[in-house]
Amino acid sequence: MSELILRPNGIGASEQFAAVPGAGEDNWENVDEAIPDEGTTENRTAVQTVKDLYEIENSSKTGVINSVTLHARLRNWDGNAYKLQYGLRSGGTEDWNEEGLLGGAYANYSTVYNNDPNTSAAWIWAAINALQIGVNCFGLALWGGRVTQMYVVVDYEAEAGVGDKSASMGSKMVAAGLM
Repeated sequence: MSELILRPNGIGASEQFAAVPGAGEDNWENVDEAIPDEGTTENRTAVQTVKDLYEIENSSKTGVINSVTLHARLRNWDGNAYKLQYGLRSGGTEDWNEEGLLGGAYANYSTVYNNDPNTSAAWIWAAINALQIGVNCFGLALWGGRVTQMYVVVDYEAEAGVGDKSASMGSKMVAAGLM
């Protein structure tokens, strides 16, 4: 079993959250760090009808994909009880997760996807390379929040005879318990 971490690297289908510090950066640049900066850079909203989606790095890996785990580091808007959804967009399908009321400090959230929500079948590398991840406030009663880090971990079986000697720094940090 091998793991591959893929981080945001471009603007996805929607960029509506406010970027902080707001110095001209694209929103994905505020959530792509390997070690979370606890809000030094973040995207935030107190508006109910906004969504941010980020493209992620492509992979040239091969082999059978076992699962995709989406990771998000979130907190509420201003210390009050608010909700924020995190999720992904595969093909034309968006799948959003809600963890309930967010706390006033950043916390890690994750969801495992054993199948591609767009096809309900096993993941394929083409779908991984087209995947977008993000945050959403549409239709929530108590809405508003902040995101400072997002990434996916692809769990896969490398093809026989194909060594995976190019583990990313993020994969090494996860294995060492630093993330």
